[in-house]
Amino acid sequence: SLHRLALGGIAIANGTAFSPDGRTLYYCDSPTHVIRRCRYTRAGEVRDPCDWIDLTHVDGEPDGSTVDAAGGVWNARWDAGEVVRYDTAGHITDIVTLSVSRPTRPALGGLNLDTLFVTSAQPDSPGNTADTEDGHVFAAHADIAGLPEARFAGTPLRHPHA
Repeated sequence: SLHRLALGGIAIANGTAFSPDGRTLYYCDSPTHVIRRCRYTRAGEVRDPCDWIDLTHVDGEPDGSTVDAAGGVWNARWDAGEVVRYDTAGHITDIVTLSVSRPTRPALGGLNLDTLFVTSAQPDSPGNTADTEDGHVFAAHADIAGLPEARFAGTPLRHPHA
């Protein structure tokens, strides 16, 4: 059955992703420009939520996220045209600049899980976007592999590579 997690004060939750061991939940609150993290217990409860990355002084809003095999968090910055990777300490290790302003979600896939795919959105205003790359999916090689998708069963799952 579906139940609500005890996380309050969220304006728009985006970018939900789990650490490789399944014990840390990351999510973005886009309008407040914050990436948060919290512990996720075997009982399916969240504990100790905190602001992890403060983006109030940079361009764009945090949007979709994914986590790689090293525990790094890749986050799309809506209206900033980039995807940023943070290591487990919250330091920026990579910035991928895109030809569009609204990336929506990164994902690591491909045969070796080392292709970074990024979806994007079209602008809000109607108009001719036929000559732009807005709304397309982009792909680039990543030096760090992703994780196979875990099946959610209400408790943290260990990835085979963790």
